[in-house]
Amino acid sequence: MSRIPVLATVALLPCLPARSGVLEDYVARENKAFNYEVRQEVTDFGLRVSSIRLTSQEWQGKEWKHWLTVFVPPVVDSHKRGVLLIEGGSNRDGMPDPKSEAGRVIGANALSLRAPVALLLQVPNQPLFENLYEDDLIAHTFDQYLRGGDDEWPLLLPMVKSATSAMDALQSMAREGKIRTPAGQACQLDEFVVGGASKRGWTTWLTAAVDKRVCALAPSVIDVLNMADQMRHQKRSYGSFSKKIRPYTSRKIMERLETPRGKLLRKTIDPFEYIEKLHQPKLMLLGTNDPYWTVDSAQLYFPELKGPKAIYYLPNAGHGLGLGILPTLNAFLLSTLNSRPFPQLETEVIEGRMEVSWKGKGKAELWTANSPTRDFREAKWSATPLEGVERVRLTPKSPKSGWSASHVTVTFPPLRTVDAPYKVSTPITVTPAEFSHE
Repeated sequence: MSRIPVLATVALLPCLPARSGVLEDYVARENKAFNYEVRQEVTDFGLRVSSIRLTSQEWQGKEWKHWLTVFVPPVVDSHKRGVLLIEGGSNRDGMPDPKSEAGRVIGANALSLRAPVALLLQVPNQPLFENLYEDDLIAHTFDQYLRGGDDEWPLLLPMVKSATSAMDALQSMAREGKIRTPAGQACQLDEFVVGGASKRGWTTWLTAAVDKRVCALAPSVIDVLNMADQMRHQKRSYGSFSKKIRPYTSRKIMERLETPRGKLLRKTIDPFEYIEKLHQPKLMLLGTNDPYWTVDSAQLYFPELKGPKAIYYLPNAGHGLGLGILPTLNAFLLSTLNSRPFPQLETEVIEGRMEVSWKGKGKAELWTANSPTRDFREAKWSATPLEGVERVRLTPKSPKSGWSASHVTVTFPPLRTVDAPYKVSTPITVTPAEFSHE
């Protein structure tokens, strides 16, 4: 927890195209390997903490095992919802310590939210296939699929099933009265708010697309929905792909995404392909300087998202956001757990002027950064206050040379006296519209 996931046709499988609904089929399939065991229960800092050993599935002949830890506060509201946080880690890790720094942060969140909060580790199970981890592992499975492997090769399938199996285990425990407060009050769990970062953020999107128990989602530092367009956009902006996605580019995954089989892969693993199913409230947490993606990647998918949606950009942050996003994340969790609306910023361009509006009290700032190229990974962001009540108007201006990136962030007052102010942003825009590398 130190880190704040038919015999007759077997021979023909490599030649068969992926079916529509491959992910849905995989998640819904009978899961004979599923199992869980409560290994430890402790009461500490006013919380009941259960450490669970979960077997989520068998994939490619390997059982996937996880540590699933659930923190239950002394007072739980009656909404019958919980939070599921998806994290990584190694198969070699032992049972996590609820008294670790990460455990204390999650426990504090459970106390604040008055809801059970569960942490699922080892998503994906790793290392696999001769010591492969993270993107190298995912890219290897994509390569196996693109070479003609069966439909189940893409690693996002078992990663999503890890999350759905965790929800299965938590609901089973709740039905048996094993999810309870320190005083013994049983908790019901009908729905979950799901969150995760990077590959776990990717998993969060796909889990929300195929499992109706996900009532809201909070993916972070995964800014690559609409993947084919994103890769073209990155090359036009940088002239080449980011070094951070080298596990994919070294295997020529990006070029192969345009092949017939590559398009079937995208249909299975690109959250943008499920956009009509993603109507839940959603909060995207991003860093302005994330080296994996272009600064304005959200422009390629955010306008198309359905249902309530919000973004928060942490200024001058890369792929690791740290604690700076907690006030916004906690406000979103508190709102969605209790079926209350979370602020959304509406953006409209009228006669060349951009108008940003919102409901309720809020103070707006314009955040900007400049760069001699369309690459803002090393740019420095600074803020200027904006005047306006529930709306601001501004005129985007191109710099005399190079490019400028900007977004508006609105700071909202705390939801409760014990909370901190929280922030919501507009998607980043870049001017001029031309690209560095056409």
